[in-house]
Amino acid sequence: MSITDSVYAVVVTFNRVDLLKRTLKFLEAQTKPLDKIIIVNNASTDATHGFLKEYCTSDLYAVYHLGENLGGAGGFSYGMRQAVIDTPDWIWIMDDDAFAAPDCLFKLLTANTKAEVRIPIQIDDTGRRYGLYADNGGLREQAIQASGLQKACSFTFVGPLFSRRLVEKIGLPRADFFIGADDLEYAARIRGKGFEVVAIIDATISHMYGQGPQPFSRWGRKSLRTPIPAWKAYYSTRNGLAVDLIYSSGFEKFILAIRHVVKSVRAMPGEIFYEPEGFKKAKYRIMGLIDGILGRFGKRVIPNRILSRK
Repeated sequence: MSITDSVYAVVVTFNRVDLLKRTLKFLEAQTKPLDKIIIVNNASTDATHGFLKEYCTSDLYAVYHLGENLGGAGGFSYGMRQAVIDTPDWIWIMDDDAFAAPDCLFKLLTANTKAEVRIPIQIDDTGRRYGLYADNGGLREQAIQASGLQKACSFTFVGPLFSRRLVEKIGLPRADFFIGADDLEYAARIRGKGFEVVAIIDATISHMYGQGPQPFSRWGRKSLRTPIPAWKAYYSTRNGLAVDLIYSSGFEKFILAIRHVVKSVRAMPGEIFYEPEGFKKAKYRIMGLIDGILGRFGKRVIPNRILSRK
């Protein structure tokens, strides 16, 4: 590993121009300079296009404006494909709300490991550290507070650093997942090929974890819930089930499918009772289960509209 290795960053953005501006400033401030910053504009309808046209005028940037929103999965797949063409040594990917500490890339590159997948630790707005997951998907809280290196089983697409060799060997993220669990599928594929994933605990990246639990009340009853839009429930249900089915075999597939069905059914009563989109979310979860089992992928549900079911 050499600090002179070439690194391309891939940033996927959609309708968050103010956050994108911050993300790019943090990338420009890296103590290990980037060789290229690839920006995939997922058909944004805000001021993103104009900002990128005015701001990204140097050779450091390569900007791609997509004709339609391909989701996070499609955006990362597209951006990483463009990066591989130029054969950099490493590819570093993130969303438009990820703010890497100035020494994040340097620490990822110079860590004492030969791992070809290296992930930073994420820090949310409250200072909570997360992003290191155990086999069962839970956070490894004690390890995350330590320093040095920790083996990881899974990761999110918030700052992982991939060697180009790995990407060429295992392929690109699945664009047909659209959004949700595309990172889990990629991690599972990486593990299946025998590549090691290592978390560099001292390398950090600030990331907006998302809306925390919110109080909901109805008919005198209260509940703390972390709601997601109904359309996103479709993708989280479909893709999460699909990953388990793809990377299991035999009777285990049946058991995992049943677990996903039970999990969704248990979630529905609370969502229907408390959340404004509860009935719609239940419908989308059922659709997600059916499509996950049948292996129907692509952008099948978008906000406020269902695409063709054929």
